[in-house]
Amino acid sequence: MDFTDALRNIEGLTKNEVGCWLFEYQYNQAQIETYILSEQGTVDNHIRMYVIITIPNESESLKSIAIIKDKDDRYLFNGLWPKLSFFEVYDYIKTGKSITPFWEDWVKRLEQLDDDDLQIEQKAASHERIWEVANNKKGKSKDDLNIYPKSLKRRAVRNNKRNKISKNQQSKIKEIFGDEALWILKQSIFTITFSPNPLDQKTINLMDLPEE
Repeated sequence: MDFTDALRNIEGLTKNEVGCWLFEYQYNQAQIETYILSEQGTVDNHIRMYVIITIPNESESLKSIAIIKDKDDRYLFNGLWPKLSFFEVYDYIKTGKSITPFWEDWVKRLEQLDDDDLQIEQKAASHERIWEVANNKKGKSKDDLNIYPKSLKRRAVRNNKRNKISKNQQSKIKEIFGDEALWILKQSIFTITFSPNPLDQKTINLMDLPEE
């Protein structure tokens, strides 16, 4: 989904300054919070975004938004959404069996965003809110929470052999990055470490791995 106009509007409103902003609205019966963090050292446009959905029974779900640029210099977005909390909010944001209308509406709102729609937030409070929702352990194992790619890690060598990527790790890499990415990692000396904190998430380019 093309995110270029929305991103340009956000950059204009935040003036590429370091800070945190919050945009809130209602969608059906769900409360939607979009946290916009502009930070030094983040990739390309400095913007990091997190969407929190709260439904009437107070269940919450957080989606970490990854902004990427395609070969035509358009900005697109995707991101990670924990399965368990996604299914808790799904009925409140779906149209038929699709959530595409929800995201189309979200992008349109961001394209039309103005200064009056944005609340300036304290960095510490924003980070605490994002971490609080992401780290809700209800019904989740530690591994369920560790879904945010953090870094590349060299696999250890034992008895002159490189450790294999565990089946659990392979499953997670395949789900998030796809089959080709898993194949590339298997041929390399690396694996990926994951964090339960979406604020730790980093962009990892598996097509350009470091020299071995």
